[in-house]
Amino acid sequence: MIQNNSNGVRANSSQEPLRPPFSDFADLRIGQYVKIIGKYKQAAGFLAVEIMLEPQLGDAEIMCAIGKVDLERRHMAVFDREIPLLHIHEVKDLDHRLVDMAELKSGQMVKLKGAYAEPQGFHLKKIRMKETMEFNIEELRGVIDKIDPVGRQLWVNGFSVAATDKTIFVPEHAS
Repeated sequence: MIQNNSNGVRANSSQEPLRPPFSDFADLRIGQYVKIIGKYKQAAGFLAVEIMLEPQLGDAEIMCAIGKVDLERRHMAVFDREIPLLHIHEVKDLDHRLVDMAELKSGQMVKLKGAYAEPQGFHLKKIRMKETMEFNIEELRGVIDKIDPVGRQLWVNGFSVAATDKTIFVPEHAS
């Protein structure tokens, strides 16, 4: 039974305070759709600053700086991984105008939209150029594929994400 304890805090019948929903790494589940804000570090992977539970919105997303663009091989490198540029439906600039892929440059911030599935990887459909700042926050949005509770790691869109004791967990619709 849930009631207020002697301090006025909602608690279960054993008088232990109730944890808010989705407030800890232990609340993560395979199949949840999440938005992760953080920073990618070469050799260390993606470090989560904030993990938000979201209703599934469809496409998987990656927002990051382009590492390298190879139009001859039709590949783009992001987070030290190559993503094929084969089935792109559109590339839009900062003003949301359609542009050619030749406009894409290394170091430029972009939002990549597509689908992710194992073992095929990230199937890119759309690229939207974003404003590039001196310090850029990166994002992953997609379904949790795997969780390592001991190492406090999860995998989203094929990328390993590390959560620390400082990672903030935000329940669905809290923004």
